[in-house]
Amino acid sequence: MRPPVHLRLGLLAAALWWGSLSALSFVVVPMLFMHLQSPAAAGAMAARLFGAQTWISSGCAMLMLVFFNQKSGYAQDMRVQAAMKFIVSGMLLALLVEFAVAPRIVATQEGRVLLSRGDRAYARGEYATGGAGKALSDAKGQPLDYRVFRNAVPLKDPTTGAILGYEAQFVGKAELVRGESTQQVLNKDGKTTTEIVPATIDIVVAKEEMRVGDRLVPEPARTSQSYMPRAPGTAITGQIVSVYGSAVRFAAENQVVVVNRGTKDGLEAGHVMAILKDGERLTDRTDNATTQIKLPNERNGLLMVFRTYENLSYALVLQITDGVKVGDRIVNPK
Repeated sequence: MRPPVHLRLGLLAAALWWGSLSALSFVVVPMLFMHLQSPAAAGAMAARLFGAQTWISSGCAMLMLVFFNQKSGYAQDMRVQAAMKFIVSGMLLALLVEFAVAPRIVATQEGRVLLSRGDRAYARGEYATGGAGKALSDAKGQPLDYRVFRNAVPLKDPTTGAILGYEAQFVGKAELVRGESTQQVLNKDGKTTTEIVPATIDIVVAKEEMRVGDRLVPEPARTSQSYMPRAPGTAITGQIVSVYGSAVRFAAENQVVVVNRGTKDGLEAGHVMAILKDGERLTDRTDNATTQIKLPNERNGLLMVFRTYENLSYALVLQITDGVKVGDRIVNPK
């Protein structure tokens, strides 16, 4: 029996993904290091190619998820289901690798441990191993404004423990003053050696103190968005996964939280959800049998979704009567 069109298109996307990655890894990059005079130039070119490959991989993975998830007898095949798990893992890995080789802060002035607004620091984009990363440059057309993030951490469903995505904590903004460079110097033996001079950055916005190891991501173009607050058209229930912000346990009004429902569950930007405070589980001390009871969930306030992904969404807490914490439930407002 001939496979349906959507399955053949999915296999074509898989072939493009695997073929482009194999050709780049085993043919193109080795030839760059063989034929370009400078290993630094070869490494920089390889970094650009791998950056482009990341988005090709993500695009192919999304197409494969769409095509392989079509309702048919093939979609129930165990091999297809296993392949879909591999696709999701590969897509997440590709995006994580792109973040893992992002430019990072490598040093501070006078050995400072923490950085705040107005401080000067030094950063690098290239890595010595594998020629990964791209050097920070102040050449015309290159980004000069960067957002600073802390290393990505997994966001897990509070009930199932499944990883829904990864979140990098925004800690501030930096401006590139001078790009990375190298200089030739004579060592004590009279031989010429190459010294790496990191890029110079100034911290212009500090949401939290920054430190060595924090990552730099180019500032995206500004976009204006409008939201139409409304209740979801279908019944949606979920839970709060995390409260945005370092060392923050409870969310207050106008703070951002992450919920474990996304576009695949029908959640859209502008949807308003009611927050239910999870009732306590305690012992009935008035009963000689010491019965375990659970208090009913109580409505605690409202939140509005403003950014959605496939498995999770970001929402703004609009109004509450008590603190919002991880595990609190969200339902359609009544």
